[in-house]
Amino acid sequence: MKLWGVVLLLLVSLFTFGCLAHRPPVLDGGSIQINGQVVYWESASFPLWLLIDDQLPPSHITATYDAVDRWNDEVGIQVFEPVLWDLSVAAPRTSGFVVVSVRELGESQHRQGRVLGVAQNHVYTGTGRMHSSEVWFDEDLHESRLLIVMEHELGHSLTLAHDEDDCRSLLHPSVVNCPPPTYIMPDDLDRVRLMTLEVHVSNEDAPSAPLYSFLPDMWQES
Repeated sequence: MKLWGVVLLLLVSLFTFGCLAHRPPVLDGGSIQINGQVVYWESASFPLWLLIDDQLPPSHITATYDAVDRWNDEVGIQVFEPVLWDLSVAAPRTSGFVVVSVRELGESQHRQGRVLGVAQNHVYTGTGRMHSSEVWFDEDLHESRLLIVMEHELGHSLTLAHDEDDCRSLLHPSVVNCPPPTYIMPDDLDRVRLMTLEVHVSNEDAPSAPLYSFLPDMWQES
């Protein structure tokens, strides 16, 4: 009887462990949310195709490739697949891509100062699931800021929210009164890694999301 009891206990333990092992991980509040919905990429979208405007100046193209290398290296998984692209031609896939270009961004609508870069994420209505993203450099951005701005905005294209509290974070929204943000925080890296797996997102009871949303920008004082 004791032997059967031990066997039964082992079977119950294995069953319990198996249920836990197959429970998909959950994205937490460090991800962008729209109307209460967590925004996320499906795991099948990775690596995301990064379509870089082939008309960008060489300095912008170099900064973008360097930013991609950093994200891929620190996540430890290829999350971006960069390619120079003629933006007058349709994207080579119907979803799962990020477009990088330049435009005049002007003054921030959120704070006093000039916008350095912006990411605009396109989301399937009512789901929070990402369709695509667009990232822009400001056309007057100084060359010395190209890399840090692109690293920051690529973080948003990966659905990471701003880190308002820690000046060291790459996702801090401002370069004012803070040293240049240089660290991708461990929690942010973990969120990206989770999205490359099968991720559970509890959006069933949330109101419908808009088709797309502008993220808060990275800025500096005028």
